[in-house]
Order: sequence, then C-alpha cells, then structure tokens
Amino acid sequence: MCLSVLVADLLVLLKAIYGTIKTFKRAGTYRANYKFSHPFFILRAFAWKKFLNILDQRKERIAAEFNKIESAKAQLEKLKQEYEGKLARIEEEARQKIQEAETRADQLSREIKDEARNQAKALLERNKEDIQIELSQARQQLKTISSTSL
Repeated sequence: MCLSVLVADLLVLLKAIYGTIKTFKRAGTYRANYKFSHPFFILRAFAWKKFLNILDQRKERIAAEFNKIESAKAQLEKLKQEYEGKLARIEEEARQKIQEAETRADQLSREIKDEARNQAKALLERNKEDIQIELSQARQQLKTISSTSL
C-alpha cells in the first residue's frame, strides 16, 4: 500500500515538473530556470529506470498472484466435481443396498410364512389323525361295553 502511494505521489510530482518545464520552454525562460529543472533530469536519468523496474516487478507479482488464484479456483472446481461424483456413487450404492435388503426381507418373510403354513398343516393333520385314533378307540370301547352288557 505504501509503495502504491509513493508511486502515485512520484507520478504526480513528475507530471508537475514536466508541465513546468514545458511552460518555461514556451516562455523562453528555460535557461533561467535550469536550477528548477535540473532535479527532474537527474531524477529521470537515475531513478526513472528503477521506478519503471519497480512498477514492472509489481505488475508481474500481481499477474502471478492472479494466475495462482485462477489455478486454485480450477483445482477447487476439480475437487468439487470429484467430491460430487463420489457422493453420487455412494448414494447409488446405498440405494442398491437398501433395495437388496428390502428384497431379502420380502423373501425371508415369504419363507417364514410358508414354513408357518406348512407347520400348521402338519399339526392339523396330526391332530386329525389323533382324533381319528381316539374316535376309533372310543367306538371300540362302546362296542365292548355294549357286547358285555347284553
């Protein structure tokens, strides 16, 4: 910040000196005001190149910083796209796993229901057989009771 203020002040000073020299040249008092213009020429001869060098270096630093910023932006965008891609893949995998789990749960549910139905049928058949056996035993007892009582 201080360098830019210094450069701006120096430019204003140089423009003022240059304008004053032009005015003196037009008025014909150039030689009379040699003492006034002498520092300008010394400044121009020795400091002007350094001043332009400083400005060029600053311009190059600023350009380099802008290039770094653009490169960082591009890298950040690339990382963002990679992140979004990975996130999409993870979400898709999660959906697939949930779907597989639901399918497996439905299959297990059907298997459990079928097994329960089969067990219930088997139990019903055994109970029917037991009832038939008890019924035939009861008939047998009734026949023996009725044949003995006669």
